[in-house]
Amino acid sequence: MAALFRRDRRHPAVAFTRDHGPALPAGIGAGAALAIALDRGLTVRRRRIVERAGAVSRTAADRMSKRARDLRNRTRGVLAVTRGRFSSDSPSDDQLEARVRSQLGHHAHRASRIETLAEDGVVTLRGEVLASELGEVIAGVRTVRGVRDVRNELSVFEDEAELSR
Repeated sequence: MAALFRRDRRHPAVAFTRDHGPALPAGIGAGAALAIALDRGLTVRRRRIVERAGAVSRTAADRMSKRARDLRNRTRGVLAVTRGRFSSDSPSDDQLEARVRSQLGHHAHRASRIETLAEDGVVTLRGEVLASELGEVIAGVRTVRGVRDVRNELSVFEDEAELSR
């Protein structure tokens, strides 16, 4: 081993590359080119692998893009709700009535039978509602931005048959 590192002797790999110069890389390149040219099946297989890899990366990119959009939209929603809670919102009576009617549609089966009146943030509910929906309707109206109080003047019915009369 000590003989390899004497100053007068060169390492075999260094000696080989100095003696043969650019012939070694040229030979490797020519061999690779011949292998590709002579084996068409290998080229087709490589092409399929590359196409599959491209499809997988495109699919992954699409999924990441959708997730990023979803996250962005959810973040915007949370920010809007947070801003809304800290802002002093005093809508007009007409705006407040519209907001309450919109919310009623989520909580009452027959929201059209409920009349809404708003005055300075106090919402009055009149009309007919099922007993099973009453709590949810009142709670839903209380969550509307701008509502300070809810007056319940609703007629409560136990089942659909009574409500239909």
